[in-house]
Amino acid sequence: MRLFEKKTLFSSLALLFVLLLSQPLKAQDYDYTDTELINFGKVLVEVITIQQNTQREMIAIIQENNLSIPRFNEMMGQAQEKGEDKVEGTKVEKEAFKVVADALNGIQERMIDDLTKAVVAKGMTLERYESILADYQADAKLQEKIHALAE
Repeated sequence: MRLFEKKTLFSSLALLFVLLLSQPLKAQDYDYTDTELINFGKVLVEVITIQQNTQREMIAIIQENNLSIPRFNEMMGQAQEKGEDKVEGTKVEKEAFKVVADALNGIQERMIDDLTKAVVAKGMTLERYESILADYQADAKLQEKIHALAE
């Protein structure tokens, strides 16, 4: 199931995010232009909005299929650990889980596409955006500069 590959990707990205946030703050000179930083700030707002909207959509789908978020997460953990056919639950829960997992896979693919389009629309490559994002998350002075440029 492709969901597990995406789940691994998102888990890796989440881990990267946590690791980046845990790095000590450092002041550096970056080779980013003010225009790049302004565009990054605009993209960051769009990315956050896309992620929040996607999360709301995912929660709604889980709930519409009569699963709670904790129960779905528990079943997802079982599926990742033991395989989809080893998920424990009632027949109704298992059917709902399959429907939700398939729907979430499609939503995640659309989110990745939307995020990519948002970055590219501002004239940035994904690599450049990720580079600025990593520095932004690790450096309070760069955050301040981007916030000042946004005003």
